[in-house]
Amino acid sequence: MPQAKHQIIGSHNEDTLSKLYSNYSRIDPTDHEFWDKISNDETQHGVWLSELSQKIAQGEVHVNESRFKLEALNGIGSYIKECISDSETTNISAIHALSISLDIENSMLERGVFKIYETDDIELQDVLNKLRSSTEVHYLEVKKKWQEKRTQQ
Repeated sequence: MPQAKHQIIGSHNEDTLSKLYSNYSRIDPTDHEFWDKISNDETQHGVWLSELSQKIAQGEVHVNESRFKLEALNGIGSYIKECISDSETTNISAIHALSISLDIENSMLERGVFKIYETDDIELQDVLNKLRSSTEVHYLEVKKKWQEKRTQQ
């Protein structure tokens, strides 16, 4: 499997998601720190996945395509890019941005995005567990913020 394909699996979606969240930080000044934190977390996820991509290229980690279709990962990436475009050209509300984020984070959890990687390496398993855990935390944080905004309306 060529390295470029692994890069798509790796950092690309996380970097794109970081950009989306950075754009969302400009919607409501009271939410700036919230979005910046999540954006920075996604940047870190991208770093971790770039390192994982290198391990894949070296044959230390196997990608099990039967567990998750790579096209679905690319679809998530395309959706995030559309959301970035919308955030740059449309005046979206804070609740709408949170709804989109909630959908993305939930989708990644439900689809088991990080389960496509298989390794016996303890260090790499730890990275994958951190990615799953951080995505779960993001989902819960976004859900809490979404609920707060809903009660303010």
